[in-house]
Amino acid sequence: MFAFLSSAAQTQYAQLLDTARSVEMQRSTASLNGRFQKRQRKGRAYWYFVYYDGKTRNLYVGPDNERVRALVATAEEDPAGETDLSTLVRSYVAAGGIAFDRQHLSVIRRMAERGFFHAGGVLVGTHAFRAYANMLGVRWSAPDTTQDVDLSWPGRNVSVALPPEPDLDLHDALISFEQGFIPGSSGELMGPSYRYATDAAFQVDFLTTLDRSGPSPRSIPELRIVAQPSAYMDFLLEDPQQAVLVRGSGAWALVQVPEPARFAVHKLILSQVRPAAQRVKRAKDLAQAGALIAFLQEDDPTALKSAMAAARARGKGWSDKLDAAFARLG
Repeated sequence: MFAFLSSAAQTQYAQLLDTARSVEMQRSTASLNGRFQKRQRKGRAYWYFVYYDGKTRNLYVGPDNERVRALVATAEEDPAGETDLSTLVRSYVAAGGIAFDRQHLSVIRRMAERGFFHAGGVLVGTHAFRAYANMLGVRWSAPDTTQDVDLSWPGRNVSVALPPEPDLDLHDALISFEQGFIPGSSGELMGPSYRYATDAAFQVDFLTTLDRSGPSPRSIPELRIVAQPSAYMDFLLEDPQQAVLVRGSGAWALVQVPEPARFAVHKLILSQVRPAAQRVKRAKDLAQAGALIAFLQEDDPTALKSAMAAARARGKGWSDKLDAAFARLG
């Protein structure tokens, strides 16, 4: 289900991710007068860059771990610039790194530039699965292409660090992109999906967690978009991780993706709840889950066991769906 990339490529990706984080942090904070601050939120420690521009604002940096602390410690030094990073990207792709489609990466990069991932947004779906190849140092045999860019916004029922008052305009970012995206509609609301004006198959979908307000599309005022609530999404969005997406031209984007083991478990659940008409998507869910599980069983069984236990702890319905999915995997 997978083949390992060369050790040289794996080492290059680790360097690439650290450099992208450094460049991104410098880009985000260079023009701001503020300071880094560690805070406790919901029992976990996170780093923020706190600055004032008429009111106090908090730019999310990342969880309190060794890599983020190193970035904070060297933030005042001159990091590698964009040109150096682009060179690293091209070298990594030449060494076997997994590249992304130009238009898809351009859209994701635009979302990153508008602050979507800094504000807590997460790249989900097949693009996240493709990102795991570089994160984990493998090349998948499972299907990893799609015409959809799936972006998820965590609701208040998800225990993740979020800036208190993000203020983004993703609607404007999409309709002004190249030939522009056309928003769908959902009753009186703008819809949660945007289709590219010159390629109707190319679509950007906004998702969020399902809560007591129900499954109808929900307005996200701080992003200026509407998102589709999705069951089981709260499980997927716990403990997101950073990844860098690349292209052979040197283009890149720093994003957040779900924790890989939770992604695998989420795909198992989805494979059991999709309607019969979506049998192709169900097969894709199982293939991606199976590939990740095969990798994790070999490389990080503890993470897989933890994600499985967290899902089964949510009740018999979750356990029954997991059992049925494993039976399909064989």
